[in-house]
Amino acid sequence: MALIAYAYILYPILVGLISAVKKTITKTKLPSKTDNFYPTISIIIPAFNEASFIVQKIENTLELDYPKPLLQIIVIADGCTDNTIELAKEFADVEVISNEKRLGKSAALNLAMQKATNTITVFTDANTLLNKSCLQHIIPHFLNVKVGGVACEKRIGETTAEHVVTQMEGLYWKYESLIKQWESSIHSVIGAAGELFCIRTSLFTPLANNIILDDFLLSSTIIKKEYTIVYEKKSFAVEPATYNIYEEAKRKIRIGAGAAQSLKFLGLFPYKNLWLDVQFFSRRVIRWAISPLALVVIFFSNYYIVQQDASQLYSSLFFLQLCFYILALIGLFLHWIKQTNKLALTPFYFVFMNMCMLLGFIRYFLNLQNVLWKKVKRVDHLRAYKI
Repeated sequence: MALIAYAYILYPILVGLISAVKKTITKTKLPSKTDNFYPTISIIIPAFNEASFIVQKIENTLELDYPKPLLQIIVIADGCTDNTIELAKEFADVEVISNEKRLGKSAALNLAMQKATNTITVFTDANTLLNKSCLQHIIPHFLNVKVGGVACEKRIGETTAEHVVTQMEGLYWKYESLIKQWESSIHSVIGAAGELFCIRTSLFTPLANNIILDDFLLSSTIIKKEYTIVYEKKSFAVEPATYNIYEEAKRKIRIGAGAAQSLKFLGLFPYKNLWLDVQFFSRRVIRWAISPLALVVIFFSNYYIVQQDASQLYSSLFFLQLCFYILALIGLFLHWIKQTNKLALTPFYFVFMNMCMLLGFIRYFLNLQNVLWKKVKRVDHLRAYKI
């Protein structure tokens, strides 16, 4: 219980306080515009069967506020069976390459990086839209030679009561964004969302084709090279909400399998830097590996203890757990009837998120998770995107 409370409550408070103290002492300020610093940029868009959205994605990319001669836009189609490639090729300013056979996102990125010729590389998912000024806020960070990458904000598109789970997902990402801002101001973030992430092209290390969480492993390789990854809130990607709880569960279970793989590759303390390893243990090891299993162990061990020793302490703890899970069940019921109540939906989302993570770990260690991602059904693009 202490580990869970630390990871989700005490650790954010700790980094928030350290960040505030550091900002008060240093008072350093990064220029918000490029100030005549315009490096060349390669923008890589991996796509699998994105015919319904690839035109809107490319149009959005072409509208970014940055000198067009300095941009290289690459669409890498990974074994597409629809007309994604034909639609992308209609744009003269876009380079389209493809894998005839579907090999997965990591293999697609490796192929695309062979074509990336510019100083900075931006990775962005095909089903997201970027704010027009995002590059203007990203590029100044690279004036600092110690910065190897920039992680950007992920936002969830507009939802209605019909999509209450993704409303909670949106709130969760706001919570995550705040923590990342604090971590970045202290030293570095340790992970980036693949919806919008950029690096110095020279730092790219080819990924193994079986990697599930390519964005996280790529972030880790850059940090291991003793570069930092900063967080830029003003640069963001908007992704449409998943259609329902079943689609969201598929996505989160896959992330859980990728988390298990990442921990297997990296270990518990991968960075040989005290603060970064504390950060990794607090933000990844506890949340990914300990918290999901701990919820189960805490409940049943507490039940057993109450049977043996009905002291006020253990009885009260068990009563509070029952209240928490009853609220989670009420949250599930509210989801079914398409109603919103954050008091009940927060426990429900917390349990849902942790159980998906646990199932993902089980899938990975039973060798049931394929590296090829399955497209999840999302809400209508046009309604979901308003930048």
